[in-house]
Amino acid sequence: MNTSLRIRSSLIALTLGGVALVASALTPAAEPSAKDKAAMEAVFTKFDTNGDGKLSREEAERLPAIAAMFDKLDADHDGQLTLAEFANGYYAAP
Repeated sequence: MNTSLRIRSSLIALTLGGVALVASALTPAAEPSAKDKAAMEAVFTKFDTNGDGKLSREEAERLPAIAAMFDKLDADHDGQLTLAEFANGYYAAP
């Protein structure tokens, strides 16, 4: 195999690898199972101590991973996390 052909083959392989990497990054994460959703909702309910259906900053402080992301998760900036806002952090938390 001559040098030009090797270089061309290497460039094609690199390009295809890059395309695969970008495609995998753009693929949405798998939808959580019903069991995972139920577990997430149970955690939310447990820490929603006043039962208003939202987590205040004070309630979220008992969940360090969520507390660390509170401002980022609070999409409407009302100082409380809805179940949907909480879910974003719950599934992203380490």
